[in-house]
Amino acid sequence: MATRNLEQDVDALTRTISELRSEIGALAGRAGGAAQDAGRWGARRVGHAAEAAAGEIQGQVAERPLTALGLAFAAGLAIGRFLVR
Repeated sequence: MATRNLEQDVDALTRTISELRSEIGALAGRAGGAAQDAGRWGARRVGHAAEAAAGEIQGQVAERPLTALGLAFAAGLAIGRFLVR
């Protein structure tokens, strides 16, 4: 009698664990999908911001080409100085 109850309890626990595994798998799948969606949204925002910044920089270079050249030269010197060390 006790063996039968123990077997039933083990079977019930096995079924419960199996159900929990499948539920956890489904939740993980949904969480992964949400993370992908958030990543795509963030990438689009960064892309739009980069395009806007590039347009702004191009406008500034067109308006002030000598200033842009001087800034690029100074930036090159600074980067070169840091890389030498």
